[in-house]
Amino acid sequence: MTETFLIQELKDHFKNRDVFTRMELYEFFLRFNPELKETTFRWRIYDLKQKQIIRSISRARFTLHYQPTFIPFVETKLKTLFKAVKKNFPYTKISVWNTKWLNEFMLHQPGRFMTILEVESEAASSVFNSLKDSNYKNVFLNQKKK
Repeated sequence: MTETFLIQELKDHFKNRDVFTRMELYEFFLRFNPELKETTFRWRIYDLKQKQIIRSISRARFTLHYQPTFIPFVETKLKTLFKAVKKNFPYTKISVWNTKWLNEFMLHQPGRFMTILEVESEAASSVFNSLKDSNYKNVFLNQKKK
């Protein structure tokens, strides 16, 4: 039995299911090879994942539906902010993102967006003061409702 045939059979068998378990996958392969060893089965799972035919969604649960990797558009403003903070604080871990990135996952679209700069807690007040001194507007540290 060819590998291409097995892959097509797998797709046909689980095409109407969002999720299937490891045991269901094992039973599927047993139909074609009743003497299938556990080690061979584990290798098949690994191979199917590498070929992006199946995808793990949790331990012992898989799906055929491919979900593309989320790659947000990084605006120049975010890059500039990141470079400025990294220049002044080269040894601090930094994460910069914009709430606009969440739009494609939301039904109701917000009218305002925020740029969020996350740094290590030890450097937070220093980074905050540096941004304030650099004339960045609306910079908040531990923002409250007020």
